[in-house]
Amino acid sequence: MTTNTRLDKVAGALTPRQLALLEVRAMRQFPNLTAHATAIADGRVGHTSLCDKIRDSVRAANKGAKEAALRPILWEAYREGLFLCQLAHTCNLHLEECRYALQVERRYVGTLFFGMYLAVQGDQEWPEHLPDPAEEIEKLLHHVRAKQDGVALIEKEYFDGQPILYPDAAAWLAEELDTAQSLYDLVAEMPSVKERATTPQEARARAHKQAMEWITVARAEVHQKLGEDDQARALLRPHAVANR
Repeated sequence: MTTNTRLDKVAGALTPRQLALLEVRAMRQFPNLTAHATAIADGRVGHTSLCDKIRDSVRAANKGAKEAALRPILWEAYREGLFLCQLAHTCNLHLEECRYALQVERRYVGTLFFGMYLAVQGDQEWPEHLPDPAEEIEKLLHHVRAKQDGVALIEKEYFDGQPILYPDAAAWLAEELDTAQSLYDLVAEMPSVKERATTPQEARARAHKQAMEWITVARAEVHQKLGEDDQARALLRPHAVANR
């Protein structure tokens, strides 16, 4: 019996959820999204699709069942497995797409902080027509923390605490949060700045909002893959209106 045959037998004994979790774990063997996509293009990743593995698993668990009876079971199994993989992909893709924007935002608030520092050192008032550096730094911190906490919520709720970010993405996000927190702590020490306390409820609300955006996009993507375009549009419509 070959190694691939043994793996296929093991896969056939797993649930759709377990298969999806294994897919996400295998995904994280690559440092980032680009390396993973390159490996797929080069044929260095197995050719058996998640849907094929789920189909074999469902049929193995329902031996003797007629095709008509299997169809709705398969459909729900596909939906469950594809959603988990798509959710992990959506989180990683979003972070990859917003990386440059976050770096620009960080440099912007860093410049404001430096200007405020010079003003304080020179015993000068901060010009009223310029953005408040403390408020802008606080916005950056909340923005980055919502992403970090949103990922943590999803990992806990859907992946049994298993990490879902590529190692490079996880390291980058942690570094951005550390930088934003450091800027916030520095500006909070300035005598002219009033400390703004954020309640745990507010932090949880921001994280939940971010997580729900990713979850909604992932569910819509799965609907589209299953040919359910109307359901996908219905899911995304409120999301699109809210972001106008």
